[in-house]
Amino acid sequence: MTVKTNRIMPHNEEAEQYVLGCLLLDSSAFEPVQKKIDSSMFYTAENQNIYTALQTVFMGGIPVDIISVSEQMKKDNTFSKSGGMEYLTKLASQIVSASSAEYYASIIFDKYILRSLIRLSGEVFEEGYSDTKEAKELLEYAQQKLFDLSEQADTEGVKKISDLIVHRLNYFRELSKTKKMPQRIETGFADLDNLILGFQPGDFVLIAARPSVGKSTLAMNMAQNMAIRKGKNVLFLSLEMSNEQLTDRIIASEARVSNSKLQRGEADQNEWAKVTATAGVIHESKIFLDDTSSITVADIRSKCRRFRSAENLDILFIDYLQLIGSAVKKENRQQEVTEISRQLKILAKDMKIPVVALSQLSRASEQRSDHVPQLSDLRESGAIEQDADIVMFLYRPSQFDKAASTHLVDLVVAKNRNGSIGKIKLVWQDQIVKFDSYKQE
Repeated sequence: MTVKTNRIMPHNEEAEQYVLGCLLLDSSAFEPVQKKIDSSMFYTAENQNIYTALQTVFMGGIPVDIISVSEQMKKDNTFSKSGGMEYLTKLASQIVSASSAEYYASIIFDKYILRSLIRLSGEVFEEGYSDTKEAKELLEYAQQKLFDLSEQADTEGVKKISDLIVHRLNYFRELSKTKKMPQRIETGFADLDNLILGFQPGDFVLIAARPSVGKSTLAMNMAQNMAIRKGKNVLFLSLEMSNEQLTDRIIASEARVSNSKLQRGEADQNEWAKVTATAGVIHESKIFLDDTSSITVADIRSKCRRFRSAENLDILFIDYLQLIGSAVKKENRQQEVTEISRQLKILAKDMKIPVVALSQLSRASEQRSDHVPQLSDLRESGAIEQDADIVMFLYRPSQFDKAASTHLVDLVVAKNRNGSIGKIKLVWQDQIVKFDSYKQE
C-alpha cells in the first residue's frame, strides 16, 4: 500500500547516466561502484536494465563496450525498451574520465535510501489508517524496516585487508607499550579477566545458571565494578526485579552491609555510616537501571539508541534472555528464542558494545553425575550457544556435595570465541549479595 501523490520521487538522472557512461568507458570503475549500488537502486527501468547487462558482461569476463552490452541486452530482451543504441551511445559519449564514478554511485545510493524511506512512511501511514494492526505491532514492524534500511546504509562493513593490517599493527604496538587494552571492559574479577581478557565491543556474552544460583547478582556486581571503579556507562535491563530492588542490592554490596538488615531497618550506627559514605560514590557512577518487564529486542534496540544519543553507552546487561518477548510469533518458543538470540548478537555488533545476557539452564545438568553445566544445557535453543561469543556457567557445588563450602562457587567459561576457556572460583557473600574474587590461602 502506498500514499497517493503526484510528487516525483527523489532521484538524480544525471548521476545515473554518468555512472553508466563510466562503466561503458572504463570497466575498472566496476570495483568501487559495485560496493555501493546494485541495479535496483537506479530510478528508471531503462537504467536498471543497462546496469544489469553491464554487470553480466563484466562478470562474464567479456570486454565491456557498447557492442557487448547491446548484445547482452538483446539476449535479455531489454535492448529496444531501454533506449537502444542511441541511448547507449549518448551515455558513453558524455564521459571524459571515469575517476568520479564512485562519488556519483554514492549519490544514486542516497536517493535510493530516500525513496525507500518515503515508501516505508507511506506503508506505515496506510496501515495506521486501516486499523488492522495493533499500535505496538506496527511500531515494531516500522522499527525493523528502518533497521534493515540502516543496515543497507552502513557501507563500512567491507574493508580491504591492507587497511586492517595497518590498523591492527598500530593497535598491537600501542598495546605492547602501555599494556592496556582500551577496547576491552574488565569485569572486576581478576581471575576471570586474566582468563578472558575482559569483554570487547561486539561481544554477545551469556551468563547461564539454574535458578537461585546467583547469576543476577554476578551480572550486577560486574556492572558495579565497570561503572563505579572503571567509570563506564552501564545500562542494566531487568525483566525480573524492580529498580528499587536492584538499587538496594547495589547499596548493600558496595557498603558491605547486610541487605536483610537494611530491609528490616536493623542497621546499626556504624553500618549506616558505611551506607551513607557508599551512597555518595554510587550516586556519581553511571549505572542506569530499567525494569520494564514486557520488552522485545526491537524495544531494547530503541532504548539503546535513545540512551546513546544522550549518554555514551559502553555495555548492556539483560536479565534475562528467556523473558524477552518476540516481535514476530513463531511456531514455538524455541524458534522465538533462536530469533531473539540472533538479534542480540546483531545488536552487540551494530552498537559496537558488549551485550551481556543472562540465561536459564535446563534440568539436564542436575541429572548427570558431576552436575556441571554444559553448552547443551542452554534452555530452549541451541542457537544461543552458536550466537554467543562467550558462554559462562555459574555452578554451586554445595548444592550437590554436602562437604563442599557453601561460600565457594564455580564460574565455568565453556566457550570463548577469542580466547581461553577454563574454570575459576568466586566467593559468595550471601548477606551482602555480592561475589568476591577467590584468594588461595
